[in-house]
Parts: sequence; structure tokens; C-alpha cells
Amino acid sequence: MSGADRKRCVRDTFGGKAGVMAGPTDEEVLAFVVRWLPYGGPAPSDIFVQFGMSVDQFKRLLAAVIDSADDAGTVADHRVAMMDYLRRPSQVHDVRWGQ
Repeated sequence: MSGADRKRCVRDTFGGKAGVMAGPTDEEVLAFVVRWLPYGGPAPSDIFVQFGMSVDQFKRLLAAVIDSADDAGTVADHRVAMMDYLRRPSQVHDVRWGQ
């Protein structure tokens, strides 16, 4: 993915012009998803609290990060698990207190 495509993904995810609203760094996205992979990936509420976006937006951003990464480091070590997470359907759980 080219730099322009990455900026477009961030712009589309955050609903503004690229460069106006700073999105998370690649390292922040990777560290977050790697931390949650042993548990099947992050919960929608954790994604929203950490990044202020939906699961689908987060998955698009993660896919862009994976595509732009080289074949070394965190992505290489966890590529299979991250790709499995991206392929899973997004599920939103309706949790109500006291029920």
C-alpha cells in the first residue's frame, strides 16, 4: 500500500482530511492487536475506547498497516493470527448491566 493509500485509509477512517486529524501510529495499532490476539482479538468496546472507531474501521486500518509493513518484526511474527482476525466476521455484543 502506498503512502497516499495509507493517508486515504486514515482520512476515511477518521472522517477528515489527511493530516488534519492524526490517527494512531502503525506501532500503536500493532501493539494493541497483538496484546489481544491470545483472546481472539480485541472486543468492540476496547477498540472504541482505544481508537474511537468501529470494529470494521479498525480492521480496515489494521489491514492497511499489515499491507504497508515489511516482512520483519511484529507483522511477520503475528501475520497468520492477524489475518485470521481480519477474516472473522465482526460481532457487536449488546451488554446491558443487571441483566
